[in-house]
Amino acid sequence: MIYEQNDITRQILLKYLAEGICQVSFTKVKDNTNRVMLCSLNPDMIPTKFSKAVGGVYQPTLDEDLLPVWDMSMGAWKSFRISKVNSFRTPDELTKQDKPGQDVESTQEKKIEERKKKVMETFHDRVQKQKDSAEKSKEDFAAYQLKVKQIYLDNNEGDD
Repeated sequence: MIYEQNDITRQILLKYLAEGICQVSFTKVKDNTNRVMLCSLNPDMIPTKFSKAVGGVYQPTLDEDLLPVWDMSMGAWKSFRISKVNSFRTPDELTKQDKPGQDVESTQEKKIEERKKKVMETFHDRVQKQKDSAEKSKEDFAAYQLKVKQIYLDNNEGDD
């Protein structure tokens, strides 16, 4: 389900965030820009060392408008003001459409694979340059040996 600004409550957000990955569109207080965040409060979606903090989100706080969540893209705790939420997409809605959580993972995996490929290409280029340099050195050494031999022969022709 997609919730618009006037329909969003803390209870609705907590309910769906506990189920899985949701998409929250909100206006940042700091600079008044719009941000779209994939986030969750489902402990199974949060790395183990951070998931223990989920329980604290449900405790009464001084600021009921502020909601901390696990940002799936950043891999960190982030928060937003409920009063600044423009729209909210539930896990079911995301599953029906484009599954952005998987897109984020596949994008990160692609970036990692591209980086690995570049590193390997650089490595292979360096190895090839070293091989070429070694071959050149062998050729230069062989030419040097021939010159030395020729000089030796030229200098020792009359000694027989």
